[in-house]
Amino acid sequence: MIIEIKDFISPTIIERFNIDNKLFKVKIPDFRSMIDTVLIDTNYDGNTFHIVYSDVPEKKNDLVS
Repeated sequence: MIIEIKDFISPTIIERFNIDNKLFKVKIPDFRSMIDTVLIDTNYDGNTFHIVYSDVPEKKNDLVS
């Protein structure tokens, strides 16, 4: 199975932008550096999340695939 993330929104980053956007004028070259982990439930029922696929980088400097 191939899953492609084309876009995402981080509520934490949006909140930081709202606090002081002068601090966030730096362009981030690879959006994956803002994602710690990808967890996917292919049959989410709205209540219980069962991880079917995950991408958790081993090292702190590694990026999600």
